Amino acid sequence: MAGSLASLMEMMDFSADDLAKNEAAFNGQNIPDGLASKVTQWCLLRGIRHHTGFAIELHGTPELPSITRALNARAIMSGEIPQMEKEEEFPYCFWHPDLPSEQTLRQLIARYGETRPAIQYQVGRVCAMAGYTALYDELDLLPEVAIAEEARDSSAPGSKVIYESIMRQPTRYAIMDDYALKIRTEDPRPGVFLMGNTCTRQTLAKYPMPPGNFFNPHTIPAPIFDITEDRNLSPDKNALRPSQIPVSEDTLRLLYAPLPLDLPSHAASIADKNLLILMAAWSSNIERYSRLRRPGVIIPGELQCVVRGIYHSVFFAKWWASPEQLAVQKQLGINLMPFIHARFVMHNDLSWLKEDTPEEDMPTLMWFPDHAHQCTYLAMARMRPTERTKFRCARALIAIGDYEGYEKLGAGLDMSQYWEAKTRQRREEASGIFEGVGKKLVEDIEKRAKEKWGTRNINERPRDPDYSYFAEWLHELMNMAENDGKEENDLAWLTHMLDVEDRPPQALNLYREVKTEMTGFDEFSDGTYIPVMTDEEYEDWAAQHEPRADPRQPNDFDRHGGVQGIFLRVAAMDEAKRMVPEGFEWRSLYQMYTDWDHVPEEERKYLGVYPRKEEWGLRYVRRKLIRGRGGKMVWATGCGSVFTVEGDAKDYNSSGRRLTT
Repeated sequence: MAGSLASLMEMMDFSADDLAKNEAAFNGQNIPDGLASKVTQWCLLRGIRHHTGFAIELHGTPELPSITRALNARAIMSGEIPQMEKEEEFPYCFWHPDLPSEQTLRQLIARYGETRPAIQYQVGRVCAMAGYTALYDELDLLPEVAIAEEARDSSAPGSKVIYESIMRQPTRYAIMDDYALKIRTEDPRPGVFLMGNTCTRQTLAKYPMPPGNFFNPHTIPAPIFDITEDRNLSPDKNALRPSQIPVSEDTLRLLYAPLPLDLPSHAASIADKNLLILMAAWSSNIERYSRLRRPGVIIPGELQCVVRGIYHSVFFAKWWASPEQLAVQKQLGINLMPFIHARFVMHNDLSWLKEDTPEEDMPTLMWFPDHAHQCTYLAMARMRPTERTKFRCARALIAIGDYEGYEKLGAGLDMSQYWEAKTRQRREEASGIFEGVGKKLVEDIEKRAKEKWGTRNINERPRDPDYSYFAEWLHELMNMAENDGKEENDLAWLTHMLDVEDRPPQALNLYREVKTEMTGFDEFSDGTYIPVMTDEEYEDWAAQHEPRADPRQPNDFDRHGGVQGIFLRVAAMDEAKRMVPEGFEWRSLYQMYTDWDHVPEEERKYLGVYPRKEEWGLRYVRRKLIRGRGGKMVWATGCGSVFTVEGDAKDYNSSGRRLTT
């Protein structure tokens, strides 16, 4: 594939002229010719909201009511009362980027307050931001949590009065829904708390989203909230996604403290609350997770953490299998039943398995973190006598090292069985067992493959010129005729956390700050999961990947430490010792623990502390202690495996051996 930005734009039927038009729309300078592209629409909506008088000729465009809503919102913010008749013409948010005056709000209420009660709560929300206490009192609204969160976040005079008046009420209500952009005045939900489900104006102002590439919608991040309908895009290409924003120390303490009824303001921010959601799901905490999760929204990494929680707790699995949570799964468009049933199997429970159980609900990985008894897997294969089920039960028996059960089952050959047997053989040999069950299983599978296909190496293609014969062999071997490979890959992607979560991080790095991306997940856009990057980064990336590549793998768990690294940073380590000095990014516990005896007393507090990132090629500059002349430990800086001794100008490798003089 061509590696230039121009080539990619040509492949996507997108020209440099289109890119310029989108940028002009974004800056409120010119209306694009066509509005079919999602990127063009977002840029246009952003330009309308931020520039008075821009694109007013598009008002009433029937195909895109979002444009009319944006123009009406801009008019209200500019002190005008637009003519709005249809429900689709009323904007949800008319307080960003500018606040309407109190006089404008009074005129808005006078015109639409009786016919559209929802607008009273929108006006009340602006009162909370701006501190219009007199107007707020006149509205006589129910104590609404979104208004309370806006008032808490605002520093305007009068906002605190509105906040305290709501918090004094014995019952608070949820009426405004910032996820669905709905105002439910006819069905207010009572008994709710402040749980960070409001996209406050401070959030819009402080944390705008990076723009990505204006020619590729898949590089523009999908925000948690989109109350402005323009993705809250920023002209700053260095704007941070929520996963890149450091989580506050006060929020980190909530990971090992009871969750308050009302989330504090710091914990209610998008970045902080996202981490709390992920950790509640990861640790199978039904109470915390059910209170924290975002209604109708799945945040990046949440599905993987939910799956991990299901695998580690039969109670969490049972909760997700309840009728209420099955309805949630349907609403979100997800299916957790394969993982729920896997947990039930590991609990030696097959009561869920019926003749009409859908194939897509059948479990695949059902031997970790626990495994069932041999008889459970054999009974499952008898109750569901399909080759697909036999393949999976055979793999489970191989994984737990049950050769007798594997022989009884008598399943056909499958590539995954061979991989599992080889994995077990390598694990046994690493423990000093060279004649174990793993080797026996590998030899049996290779023998059967030799008899059936003429080669004992199940990874090799049989040397047969007849392609149809080869195709039949390949499909049978990989179980593709009956088993949808994409579905299996998706299941594997959702369970990848099971490979890493229960071991300490190999790179014992203690980071100065905790960010959600350290869990191994980052913000992904709709559909194709192409990460957000600058034009230059995208050009480099495109030279090595297909335009719709799927980089859904986790970030570097060893470098960031993954979830266990966060637990070490937050809970396990003494608070005074876990801090990293100002000007440094992380501390290497490995070096601290191994080199401690060789470091002078006055230098021990700096041991293993590395500076913040500095560009040196594609790697990081590091500072470490190495053994120099005469066995003396000396400080050295370097990149990769080459280090220069400070004050000596001699190059050493990472083990202390001199490379040059």
